[in-house]
Amino acid sequence: MRKATYLFFAVLMLYSGCTKDQAAYNEDCDKCAVEISFKADIIPILQTECAVADCHDNIAQEGGLVLDSTVAYHNLTLNGTGYIYTDSAQLKDGILYTYIEPGSIDPMPPLPEPKLDQCSFNRIKCWILQGAKDN
Repeated sequence: MRKATYLFFAVLMLYSGCTKDQAAYNEDCDKCAVEISFKADIIPILQTECAVADCHDNIAQEGGLVLDSTVAYHNLTLNGTGYIYTDSAQLKDGILYTYIEPGSIDPMPPLPEPKLDQCSFNRIKCWILQGAKDN
């Protein structure tokens, strides 16, 4: 009986630890109530997921889009090319959103690369909805 009690409490402690860590992660991830910073929140995502070798870096310039930190904001918000990468008024009309949203027909990052994690997707979505500010 004593072993079963110890086992029960050990499992309970492990479960509680995971739940607490997951709750902290979700709270940090769901930041729409807080202003998203392009420099602090979006640039790190672009640097690790998009502006990498053979994709949207300065060399490959895949699809004519460079997402290096020095030009990413200009390129994502430039409407003069006929493309609207970010559209706060019509979120689903923006090219960036349509490529990164879950279930996209032509996803970015492209297969076989893993899709953006939910937290990164949420932050980009919130940034667009907040007006895609250069902050």
